[in-house]
Amino acid sequence: MSKVAGKWQKVEWQPVIAGLTRDIPLYCFIGKSAMIPGNDPVFIFPGYGEERISIPTAVNTLEKRGIASIGVNLPDTFLRDKAILELSSREAPVAVAQSFNEIAGKAPDAKVDVVGHSKGAGVLLVAGREAPERFGALGLIGPIGVTNEYLGRSTNARILNYFWRLGVLNNLEPDHNPLKDRGNLVSFYEVATRIGKDVVRGTLKTKLDLAFDLNLAENIRQLSKDHPLRLFLGTGDRLFTLEEYRKAMGEDTYNDCVEEVIGSHSPITNRVGRQHIALAGDWIKAVRTERDQEVMK
Repeated sequence: MSKVAGKWQKVEWQPVIAGLTRDIPLYCFIGKSAMIPGNDPVFIFPGYGEERISIPTAVNTLEKRGIASIGVNLPDTFLRDKAILELSSREAPVAVAQSFNEIAGKAPDAKVDVVGHSKGAGVLLVAGREAPERFGALGLIGPIGVTNEYLGRSTNARILNYFWRLGVLNNLEPDHNPLKDRGNLVSFYEVATRIGKDVVRGTLKTKLDLAFDLNLAENIRQLSKDHPLRLFLGTGDRLFTLEEYRKAMGEDTYNDCVEEVIGSHSPITNRVGRQHIALAGDWIKAVRTERDQEVMK
């Protein structure tokens, strides 16, 4: 077993901003089977604030199902520069995949299969549209940036509505009850800590502006034409509702790409959130089996 299995590993990302190369570390949690020769890990991109506890939880969820996994802590978790924040959505997922492809002895530009949750799913839609040749199957759980037009007319209105839905409406859903699931306390701690740090650093508004200026419905339509792509949307999601996704994506794309699942916009640390991660992982496993069968023909 690799010495990095079950641990965090630093990956160097070197974006070019205004003609200057920057060295920015990315931190990935390596599943126990991810670095075994011949295994092909699924890369997991979490939501906002889902970091030191949430990422290992998601990785271990898939590892227990026999799916080698690597969890990625996106660089905008600790970046302040708006230009790099914007670039991170387009380039960071590819940089991580390239690094681990090289470690595994594969071609650096080999396609990777990915799972994304909330913000992470939105990032993958941006990166996938930017470099579609670098991605295989995309399993996306409640992605941000698809239904923004239904949150409000202006960015500020969208942000206010988002916090109302996130802080009140979504938390009223049964699967968010901290007395019934301690994973909700973990999520609250991580997200509240991240919000606090972003407020102190003055970066919260920048991140929110970037997120709520997105319009990713077209990214779904384009990527789904030549990529296995599945959206897992909670029937009780009060943050981004099923009806809003349906309107934004259009009836045909919605029917082709969406799997409606029980639960709300659940954090990946609680029981329902872990089930959503497992569903996305199982779907990718099925896609791989079908892909292998096609190769054998």
